[in-house]
Amino acid sequence: MAIPVYSHGAAASPLLRLDMGHNTNWRRDAAPVAILNEASTLHERIAYCWGLAQQLLDLSEFLHDSQDPSVARVSGLFSNHLTPLANMLDHLGDSTRLSN
Repeated sequence: MAIPVYSHGAAASPLLRLDMGHNTNWRRDAAPVAILNEASTLHERIAYCWGLAQQLLDLSEFLHDSQDPSVARVSGLFSNHLTPLANMLDHLGDSTRLSN
């Protein structure tokens, strides 16, 4: 499953635009950092979520090799939750690929 490309700043991607307003989005009157493109397909949205879950899973697996047993233990907990999530999103992506 391909991860959708996104860009920063004014050039919006087909799926998501990330603005550098992360220091202002704590206020209720500020625009959010990530803005979903309403024209994106369900498949593109699932692919984006799968990509994020996969990146977190990769990071968790990297931290699992830590010399600190507490870090390794926590990364194992994350892996236990992220693996089925990434697998489910992969399956949903395959299921929606042809329908969108």
